[in-house]
Amino acid sequence: MQSINPIPLLVGSLLVSVILIILNRRRVGVAGSAAATIAVCLVLAAACLVLALVEFRNVSTGAAIRLAVQYWLIFLCVPSAVVFGLSRSGLLRRHAWLLLLAGPISFIITGVVVAGILHMFIPSILLP
Repeated sequence: MQSINPIPLLVGSLLVSVILIILNRRRVGVAGSAAATIAVCLVLAAACLVLALVEFRNVSTGAAIRLAVQYWLIFLCVPSAVVFGLSRSGLLRRHAWLLLLAGPISFIITGVVVAGILHMFIPSILLP
């Protein structure tokens, strides 16, 4: 779990939230917002790959880097989908700025739930 740092995850959640706020203000449809969310996730996943390469530069195996990327995708794409779903609700469509609060909170809650589910079904997956 060394590769999961809460600061970059919260920055990523704020970035996803800001993108969805802009799209909500411009009245972009579901397909456009979903595509933008996926694009932001891919950009953040590429940044994650760079971070994993820097973090594990002394590790000669690719398994540690692959594991770091998997963790980032799990803890970034799943919460991004939750934030996207929240952005479609009526209250958050009318008051889009609430996504700045709902985004990071949903990232934290979703991360805890995903970690709990992973630990329940595959106990060894989150061990170092």
